[in-house]
Amino acid sequence: MKFLKIFVVGLLLTTFSSLMFAQAPDSLLMKLDENTYKIDEIKIDIANKEITFPAEFNMNRGVIETILVGPQGRLHETILKTDALPSYIQTSLLLLGLECGQNMEPGNYETIPEGDSLLVFAMWTDTSGVTHEERIERLVWNVPENHEMVKTYWIFLGSKIVNGQFIAESDQNIIRTYHDPFAIIHSSLPTITDDTFYEANKNIVPEKGTKATIKIKAVN
Repeated sequence: MKFLKIFVVGLLLTTFSSLMFAQAPDSLLMKLDENTYKIDEIKIDIANKEITFPAEFNMNRGVIETILVGPQGRLHETILKTDALPSYIQTSLLLLGLECGQNMEPGNYETIPEGDSLLVFAMWTDTSGVTHEERIERLVWNVPENHEMVKTYWIFLGSKIVNGQFIAESDQNIIRTYHDPFAIIHSSLPTITDDTFYEANKNIVPEKGTKATIKIKAVN
């Protein structure tokens, strides 16, 4: 199993690096110290089983299906966006020792994803200079029940390569609240079947353009 995981990570690095960079795949992974690595802008902390990378708030009101996408993603329905490549985010999570989840198939809206659990945080500094670190559930408003999204573990679903294409790289979907078999990280709540269930929480989410850092932590 360990050999298989190393092989998969190597394959991902080789495949994904060829999408955007004309350089050797091993040059993408930089060792900072005994337990810390970087892939592009993503910091990988092996000891604490977490990754961090920069992002930006995209909207603070309106219906959402996604919490985090790439810059070419569906920006009209996401709270945050990041320039970090989806392929590098997935590879970084694999390097933490996580395994891709299961139980999500195209067209089958009755299934709930299963797999390794994650906690996800957003960190930012407001206009008064106050630093915030919040679980991403606090950024989401449950419209029917009129309260913040309930605290939950997120599932490392992992996107897939179909016909030679890494789907999360084309769809740009990184963290989803609505049913998506190809998102990297997915809500584990039954609400994934309803695309009108959630809005951006205007009580918490800062103005569009506010810089942020995303922290994704594996749950032991």
